[in-house]
Amino acid sequence: METMKWNNTKDKPIPKDGNLYLGIWKGAFCLLCWDEGFYMALNPADYTGSSEPLDEEAAMKIYYWAELDFPEDWKKP
Repeated sequence: METMKWNNTKDKPIPKDGNLYLGIWKGAFCLLCWDEGFYMALNPADYTGSSEPLDEEAAMKIYYWAELDFPEDWKKP
């Protein structure tokens, strides 16, 4: 069984490419996406995107991130 590879944001910043990533923000799992700022969802089941990007201070509290591994037969929207 392969485990998810976590990246420390101090060593490897979160890519600003518009893709969705899993993050750890202040000890909580969240979904992250860059679009002129980091947008975050703490409750992934209700993910619709936040209306405002995180401010610079809040974005500094994203300590780890990981790439999501989607099933091969799943098409990204």
